[in-house]
Amino acid sequence: MSASSPAVVKGEATTDTARLIAELPGSEPAAVFTASLLSYLTTEARTAFAGELELVAARRPVAWIFAEGPGLLATTDLTASALAGPLARRNSLYAIGASMRRPGHRHDQLLALADPYLRWLAPARGAADDFQWVSG
Repeated sequence: MSASSPAVVKGEATTDTARLIAELPGSEPAAVFTASLLSYLTTEARTAFAGELELVAARRPVAWIFAEGPGLLATTDLTASALAGPLARRNSLYAIGASMRRPGHRHDQLLALADPYLRWLAPARGAADDFQWVSG
């Protein structure tokens, strides 16, 4: 492996995320990207994953960037207002967004709604967009 090759490590999202990020050098924000992860996790495991992100955020800024089913996102700790409405009952489309976390601060936002294979993307029309204008 060359010096420019990324390290690949085995881990469990629900128990190892915080530890693995803590092992990274520096204090700049860390980025965690998931696509369809939540569909493989139970409700309890989704809660555990969100807890791992909070553990990271207590020590350094972290951005959770996601492409996940809105109904599954609604079962996590995200505070995006659109997940409190009808969008939270949909999993046929994917919500694209980010949760920026650091000690004492959180900002969750859905940025777009997309086909699960990202063949098309409908950008949010505003921070509180509930995406009811997007047909299934």
